[in-house]
Amino acid sequence: MASSEIENAFMKSGKCCMTFHVDNEYLYIGGDEGIIKQYSYGLNNEKLKLTHSFEDADVRHDEPINQIVFNSTGDYMAYCCEDGEVTFVRHPTGSNPRILSKYDNSVSSICFNPDKYSFLLAMSTDDGKIKLVNALKASEDYYEYNCNDGDGVRFIKWIKYEPLKYRASREKYLCIAECNGNLSIWKIFNSVIFNQNEKDKDKKAIKYKEFKNVFPKIKGGDINQRLSFDATDNAKLIAIPGNNNVKILDMNQMIIRETTKEKTMIHNDIINCCVFNKYLEEIDNNNYILATSDIKGNIKIWNIKFDENDNIFEPQEIESFISNNDPICNLEWKNKNELFGCSMSGNVYKWVYDHQNSNNKENTN
Repeated sequence: MASSEIENAFMKSGKCCMTFHVDNEYLYIGGDEGIIKQYSYGLNNEKLKLTHSFEDADVRHDEPINQIVFNSTGDYMAYCCEDGEVTFVRHPTGSNPRILSKYDNSVSSICFNPDKYSFLLAMSTDDGKIKLVNALKASEDYYEYNCNDGDGVRFIKWIKYEPLKYRASREKYLCIAECNGNLSIWKIFNSVIFNQNEKDKDKKAIKYKEFKNVFPKIKGGDINQRLSFDATDNAKLIAIPGNNNVKILDMNQMIIRETTKEKTMIHNDIINCCVFNKYLEEIDNNNYILATSDIKGNIKIWNIKFDENDNIFEPQEIESFISNNDPICNLEWKNKNELFGCSMSGNVYKWVYDHQNSNNKENTN
């Protein structure tokens, strides 16, 4: 069975975002009014309680927060905003705030490289710029390039793709959802990315692969079309929110996997978020659990049976929920069973997914 509940009206209505701290003890929510709120479960895993609000002038913003991320150890947090700023603070106090970058247009997405102790932060803008910085000294160590002709970027994510193991420490891969409908994968040369030598300027970031027209193209009013794709932790699959069907990119073969009439991954409305359950991947890496949402607030959970050696690809819908027609902005798995989402109404939803008893499809409103 699956259950749904509203945790609370955490924010005023409007676009919002959320993330869990790496140890899952804190939930951070950023709202349309430019404020981030920190909630904690406490020592006994109690109901969420407000523990800190980022309202001081040096940490708050006047426009919507687009994304909140942590470095791999969870000691630092960064967040980006519609006003073009990326702010970097310590967790959990929000102390020592620094502005890592300032643009004339919205910073749409940010992400830390997941390597342990890494402070490599990527950021994207609404006019198609990608900037890579060392978050500890961003004014000195940075590199910026254009990933398209000004079409804009909506979402970015580092993926743990390692086509050549012996180069894994030197080559990192950044995946980009572009507003023109394309998904591009960029090879970032970690060893020279901040080298100011002119001879290295063309050896820092190379477009590795591009898949055209896999996303719905973004228009000016599509404020809740996140294009929030996700990759499995082993980088074998990438789930792409493409119009009203989920597309699965096989990273080994570099192809979009074909679905059959019986095995489609369809929503009735445009999909905006995809997120794999990394906790269940640790248990079984041949069955991947994926949650997806659409702009009308419908949630679906899929089991994707995948074995590249035996050429098995079998997606199956196993759960579906409805968030009272409340459009979801962001989805996050907290653990093996709990899926959270924040909405355009400022609500935070929690759905409990029983992975041990979900062999058949069930519907719960």
